[in-house]
Amino acid sequence: MLATDDGARQAVREVFRKAAFDIIAVLANEYWCKMAEALIESTLQSVLDFFNTKIWPEVEAPLKALEEAIPEPLKNAGLKIVPLANTIVNILITKAVKAGMTKLFIKLEVALWQ
Repeated sequence: MLATDDGARQAVREVFRKAAFDIIAVLANEYWCKMAEALIESTLQSVLDFFNTKIWPEVEAPLKALEEAIPEPLKNAGLKIVPLANTIVNILITKAVKAGMTKLFIKLEVALWQ
């Protein structure tokens, strides 16, 4: 009877251990994803802030000069080079940061869980 009790205890322990590890794995995966998303967004905001406060003012002056040189019909049509260029660059920065950080987190995830 003692062998049966020990076997039952061992089986129950194994079930609880497996359940606990499964729960920990699910939580780790869920919070890893949330952490990665938050860090990607934080990095994106930092890069955009740096670009818009440090780099963009240097680029904006020549673009304004170029905007002054465009023909009058295009000016009358509402062509604004400075906001258009800023929007395009912000979109490109956003795509590049998200892609780069996603690749980084995928490599980290592979390194951590394999």
